[in-house]
Order: sequence, then C-alpha cells, then structure tokens
Amino acid sequence: PPRGGPTDLSALLGDLTGRPRLQRPLSQLRQLELDNGVIAFRQNGGPVSWRGQVGSARLEKTSGRLSGSLALSIGSARLSVRADGAVGLEHAAVQARLSDMDPARIFPAVGPTRALAALDAPVDADGAMSWAADRGVEAGDVRLSAGPGELRLPAGRQSFAGGELRAVYEPAGRRVRLQAARLRTASADLDLSGEFWIEPASRTSP
Repeated sequence: PPRGGPTDLSALLGDLTGRPRLQRPLSQLRQLELDNGVIAFRQNGGPVSWRGQVGSARLEKTSGRLSGSLALSIGSARLSVRADGAVGLEHAAVQARLSDMDPARIFPAVGPTRALAALDAPVDADGAMSWAADRGVEAGDVRLSAGPGELRLPAGRQSFAGGELRAVYEPAGRRVRLQAARLRTASADLDLSGEFWIEPASRTSP
C-alpha cells in the first residue's frame, strides 16, 4: 500500500503475523529478537512524531504458531505486550499493560488507530483478550484510568478532569459487564454500570 496511508499499520501487522507471501518480505520473517533498541515514528502529513526506547522485542513464527512480546518506553510512557496464537491470527490471546501514555500523542487519528487518538490524556491501563476467527471474542477484560485531558470528538473537544473504565466480557452469555464507566467534567459527572449483549444469544433474545 502507499506509504503514509491509513492501511500502512494494518499491512505491517498482517505481514508480521500472517503466512509467508513472496511479494511481502516482512512476512518471511521467522524469528526476531531485539534488545535496547530505538524506534522512531513520524506520521506522513500528520502531527504525530515520537522516538521510543525498545527494552526488548520478541517475535517467533514456527510450525504455524505465533508468539511475541514487547517492552517499549516513549518518554515517561511505558507499554508491555505479550501475545500467543496461530499464524494468520485464526486464534490469538493478548495481554497488555501501559502507564502514563497519552494516546493522542502516540497514535495517528486515521485508519485503525483513529478511535485511540481521540483520547488526549495520560492513561494507565491493563487488559487481556482472546479470540478465534470462527467464534469471535472468547474472553476479555480491561481496566483503564485517565487523568485530566480532553476527548477529541467530531463535534469538538470536550475537556474532563479524569475518568475510569472497567469491563469484562462473559462469553457464556455473549455479554459485556460494565463494572464502572466514570467521566468527570466541569459541567457534569458521568457514572455508568450494567450489562449489554454483543449479539442476541438466540433468535428470541431481546
């Protein structure tokens, strides 16, 4: 794909996790080990630019299995990720933890990272998710807290003093249990909890 387009990140992920293809050199990669490296990112035609320190990075694709890990720091932000699954992502499990990361300053507001870039605030979070191509999400949970900042919405920017999100996906009932969703702004405080279904459990389900 053309460089700088919204499909670049998706194509890179597809090459690193997918089956080998002759016209995609990165897809031929079988094993990667990197310690104490540096990664520089610049969005072509956009405002996002940063330089990070790679503490360690591991990727292995053997016998149809895929595993990887990453420890990355960008200024005061810290990110750690571990993943296992099948080559081609027919099924996979991911665990991630981050601290003091401002998504709007890390991710471009285009393509697959557009939603992440809408949040401009320091964030601490950890979560896990597993899924299969034929069954969708099998399990997941996320815990997130945000400091003062703003949401970059299509209608404008909304400042807030802080927020929290805690949610768990329960596969038996195909539902997400929202344990807490709080947002504090100058004009109002939002506090939600409850359950909602990803899809009806049966034809007669609401």
